[in-house]
Amino acid sequence: MAKKRTLSITSFLNDKLKPVKEETGFRGKIIKYYPLYYRVTYNREGTMIKSRFEDSYKEIEDVPKRILEEEESLLRSIVEYETDGLIGDFDLKKLKNKYETYSKGVHICLDEHIRSRVKRILGRINNNPVINIINIGKYAPNNQAETLVKVCQQLIPNFNKIAGDEFAEDFKAYQIYMDTFNIIRLTYTPTVTNWLSDATQIEMKEKLRSKGLLVRDIMPIINTITHILEDSIR
Repeated sequence: MAKKRTLSITSFLNDKLKPVKEETGFRGKIIKYYPLYYRVTYNREGTMIKSRFEDSYKEIEDVPKRILEEEESLLRSIVEYETDGLIGDFDLKKLKNKYETYSKGVHICLDEHIRSRVKRILGRINNNPVINIINIGKYAPNNQAETLVKVCQQLIPNFNKIAGDEFAEDFKAYQIYMDTFNIIRLTYTPTVTNWLSDATQIEMKEKLRSKGLLVRDIMPIINTITHILEDSIR
């Protein structure tokens, strides 16, 4: 009988690090604030993960409950996803290295993927001076990868042909996701973990069905996004 593997997550303020200091008006008393960390133990192996929120706190009780619940749930989901069907021990170093990617918004990972693909495509184009004025850039709400692709299509007449069908599929899936989840209007940001745990996939399927799309049209889009996100965490 296989041994049951246990997972525990404990939040704490890392007082081993240099604190942020604040001097109060009461006799010049110094208050020290420390960053939030999580101690993750899985199958008797442990590691420390820094919170992705940059705030520091005087006491662990000062940390908003919403932050603790959100990050602990995220860490638990990552370990469960990584160990699903795993034979052997899970290396917690993977958790430490991948936490940033798992906690990214889906839209940011898709945006970065499209920019990376465009950069490689431009690298295959010779003797065209316009590629030197195209700025790959980074994601921002007012600087999305869709704008980059449209600039390339305008400046390079045969860009779509050079890019190929696979890029066209990736770009279409990216556009549909961005249209379905309007990040600016959302009160939350679906993360890579939300997608890989199926929650956001189910939500997107329902949204696309409500627009009249059939399952045979929806699933290629879902599969393309899943493939892109799985590649991002390898």
